[in-house]
Amino acid sequence: MPAPATQFATPDRFHPADGTGTLIRPVTFEGHLGWLHLPAGPTRREAGVLLCAPPGRDGRCAYRPLRTLAEHLASAGFPTLRFDLLGVGDSLDPDDDADIWPRWLDGMKAAAGVLKDATGVPRLVAGGVRLGASLAASADIGAEGLILMAPIVSGRQWLEELELAAAAEGFETIEAEGLCLSAASAAGLAGFDLTRSTATPARALVVAQDIQAAGVAERLASNGCSVEMLDFPGYEALFEDTDGNRPPEAVFARTMSWLEDAFPRRALQEVGGLNFSAVHIPVLHPPGAVEHLVHFGPGLSGVLCLPDGAASDGRAALFCNTSGEPRAGVGRFAVTAARTLARRGIASLRFDFAGLGDSEGGDCDHVYETSRRPDFDEALALLASEGFPEVVAVAAGPGAYHAIQALIDDPRIGGVFAVGARLGWRRGEPPAPASRAPGRTRGVKDAKTWARVLGALARRLRARIDARLHEAQGRALRAGFADVSERGGRAHLLVGPDDASLDELEIYFGARGRRLADLPGMSVSVQPGLDHGLARAAGREVAMAELLDFVGAD
Repeated sequence: MPAPATQFATPDRFHPADGTGTLIRPVTFEGHLGWLHLPAGPTRREAGVLLCAPPGRDGRCAYRPLRTLAEHLASAGFPTLRFDLLGVGDSLDPDDDADIWPRWLDGMKAAAGVLKDATGVPRLVAGGVRLGASLAASADIGAEGLILMAPIVSGRQWLEELELAAAAEGFETIEAEGLCLSAASAAGLAGFDLTRSTATPARALVVAQDIQAAGVAERLASNGCSVEMLDFPGYEALFEDTDGNRPPEAVFARTMSWLEDAFPRRALQEVGGLNFSAVHIPVLHPPGAVEHLVHFGPGLSGVLCLPDGAASDGRAALFCNTSGEPRAGVGRFAVTAARTLARRGIASLRFDFAGLGDSEGGDCDHVYETSRRPDFDEALALLASEGFPEVVAVAAGPGAYHAIQALIDDPRIGGVFAVGARLGWRRGEPPAPASRAPGRTRGVKDAKTWARVLGALARRLRARIDARLHEAQGRALRAGFADVSERGGRAHLLVGPDDASLDELEIYFGARGRRLADLPGMSVSVQPGLDHGLARAAGREVAMAELLDFVGAD
C-alpha cells in the first residue's frame, strides 16, 4: 500500500480556517468523509452540531454555504461535523443497489458518534438543508435540537421533483442533475413522510420555504417540541447555479442566535476535552485505491487518490472544479474517474480552487475572471513532491478554460482533457454558454419555437462577430496551442454538438476544430448526447471512455 504523503501524515497538517478562530480536521468513518470544525478558544458550548448535506444538485449548491455555517458555529463555540453521505461527494459508494435510505440513517448515527467521541460534547443538535434536514429529523441519534432548513417533507414528492427535472416517468431507477438512485432506493425514499414523524427533540428551528415544511413545524409542536419557525429569505439564491449562488445569510444569522440562546458557553473543563485518538489519519479505501485528504499551499484542500498495492509509473491526473461545484464534480465524475484511473495504476489529485469547496479564501469573484494559476502551481508542486512528474489536467466547463490556460503557460502540465471548454473569455460575457440548439419545437407555426430559433441564431451571430472583433485573442490562442504541440504536449477537447463552446472552437479553428486537430498531440471529439456539465450519466460514460483512451489507461 502506498505510504501516506508527507504533506498530511498527521491531521495537524490541516491549518486553522482563515480568521475564524477555529480549527478544521478531516475525518473518515465507515466509508464517510467529514470535516470537524472546532472552537479554538478557552470556552465551548456543551452541544455539538451535526450538519448533513443533501445529495445531488441541492448538495452541490449548499456545499460551500454549509462550510461557512460550520465555521460560524465553531467560532461561537459549537464543535461541528459536516459530512458526505455514502454515494455522495468523496464518501465511498454503497456496495450494491439496495435501498440507500436506511444506510443514510446509519451514517447519521455513525457521524453523531464521531462528533461526541472526538469533542466530548454531551448534547447534540442535528441539522441540514433539504433532504439533509429530512435525515436529521428522521435519524434516531438522541438529538436535543433540530435545525431544519427547507426540509423535504415527503419522499414521494421529492422523487416527483427529480422525475420532473429528468423528464422521466415512474419511480424506477432515477437520474436527475447528476444524482442516480436505484429502484430499491427510490422505493425506500418514497416511504418517508415527516408529517407522520414521532420525533420528540426538546427544541427545533424550522426554516420553511413552503406550506408543507410549515406542516413539519406543526407536527413537531404536537409532539411536545418547542418550535420556532421562520421564512426562508434567500432560498432561491442558495439554489442558483454554483457559479453565482449565495448563502442565506439572514437564515444563518438567526440559526446562530437560536443556538446561542439555547446552549450557553461553558468553560473548557466543564465540557470535556478533545479526544483525537478517536480521529484517525483521514484515509478512504475505495476498491483498488487508497485516498488521502490533503491540505497544501495557502489553504487548498483535496483528495490524493493512489493505486492500492500497485506501483505507479509516475503518471497522475489533476481534476479541477467545474464552475463553482465542489471537487467531486457534477454526478461525481471526478470521484468516479479518479478511482477508475487508480485501478489502472494512475494516481490523481482532485482539489478545490481557492474559495471553492473546502479550500480557504474568499468567495470566487467570477468563475472565469478569478485567476487559477497560483492554484495550479501549488497542486503541481504537491504532485511533483509525491513523485508524479507527468500530469494531465482533467476539467469541464470553466475549469477546462483554466486548465487550457495553464497548459499553455506551464510545461509541467503534459496534457489537458477538456469537456465543453471555453477557449477565450472577455469581461461581461455570461458565465454559462447558451446551447447552440433552439430547444424542443412545437411546429413551424408556433411563435415560441420561432423565438427560440431566432434567439439561438442571434446569439451565435453575435458570438462570431465578437470573436472577429477580438481576433488578437484568437491568434494568441492558436499560437499557444502550437507551442504546446511543439514541446510535445497534448490536448483533447470533447464537446457536444449542441454546446455553444463548439461555436467558439469553430470560430478559432474551423469546422469541428480541424485546424487544432491537425496539430500533433491535439484532438477534438464531437459526441452526440454529451451535455455541457456532465450532468447526465450517458455524457459521463462518454467522457470516461475518452479519458481512459487519452491517458492510455485501457
